[in-house]
This record gives sequence, structure tokens and C-alpha cells, in this order.
Amino acid sequence: MTFDHTNGYNLANFVKTYKEVAGYEKNLPAVKKKKKKHTWLQSKIEDSRRKKSITQQKKKRKEETRSLIIYTYSKDEKLRLNSEIKDIVHQGRVLQTPTFVAFVKENHKGNVRFGVSVKKKFGNAVSRNRMKRYCREYFRLNKFRFPDGTDVFVLPRKNMAKCFRGKNFTDVAIELERLFKGFIKVTE
Repeated sequence: MTFDHTNGYNLANFVKTYKEVAGYEKNLPAVKKKKKKHTWLQSKIEDSRRKKSITQQKKKRKEETRSLIIYTYSKDEKLRLNSEIKDIVHQGRVLQTPTFVAFVKENHKGNVRFGVSVKKKFGNAVSRNRMKRYCREYFRLNKFRFPDGTDVFVLPRKNMAKCFRGKNFTDVAIELERLFKGFIKVTE
């Protein structure tokens, strides 16, 4: 590149002609386009591959969820009938702590069932529902520790109502752990 003091840089060196550019393109290796043949057949093959991968994914998800089934809380595990609850309260064994009362009775259905009831004196609807949710969650996570074929019905006491405002799930779980101390299996 030459520098001319009167005109500045010589622009002729920077500009390439169309022929030079076209010649440069001719020297590039040619890229062949792939011809598509039988596109309808190709799409069927791709669809079958996709279907296989989808079914494989579904099978994998099923296998993963099988291990999580122990952490569900199904209809079969809920105490819903008033007559069943009354039967458990009148004929069942009583477990007590200062914060909870639990009634436990054998059932002949073979699975563990759980129920919880919170009186209106416990507090407003938010705190009552939170208490029920915490108790159900404790059962859901620990139901495999209860003996098979038992019904469990839990009632929180006034002492729990007084101190419940500042408590979270772990505090309630500790209290329920004390309640069921000699009844459920100890896990390591």
C-alpha cells in the first residue's frame, strides 16, 4: 500500500473487481446438494423413530415414578366416613402428648389409613387448614413406618393451638414423632 502525500492512500489497491471476486468463487470446492427421494417414505421412518423414543421416555418415566409411589396419599389411605372415625375413637388405642391425641385401631383392609380433624377453637381457617396439611404431609412421608392394617386418627390439642402460630412443618413433625414414638418403626 502506498501513501501519497497529496491524495492520501491509493484506493486502487483496496478495490477488487468483479472478475477477481468471481474467480475466487470458482476456486471453491463445489458442494453437492442432496437429492431427496421418497420423502413420504423418509417421513414415515422418522415418525416411527420418534414414536419409539416417545414410548421409551414414557416407560422411563413410569419406572421412575414407581419408586415414588410410596410417597402418595390416595383415596384408599384416607379416613372419610364419620362412622369409621367414631369407631376408631371409641374402640381404638389412645396415644397422647401435650400437643396431640391419636387414636389407633386395626382395620381388616390391609393398608394404613389416616385422618385428621381440627376443632374451630384451634384458630382461624388458615391455621386449621395448615395444621391438617402438616399432619397429612407427615403421614404421607412416613406411612411406610406404620404397621400394615391400621387406622390412625389425629387431633391437635389446645397446647398446640397456643404455640402453633410460629411453627413450621418440621416443628409439627417433631411433635408427631414424639406422639408415635413407640408405635411406628424406627428408621436409621
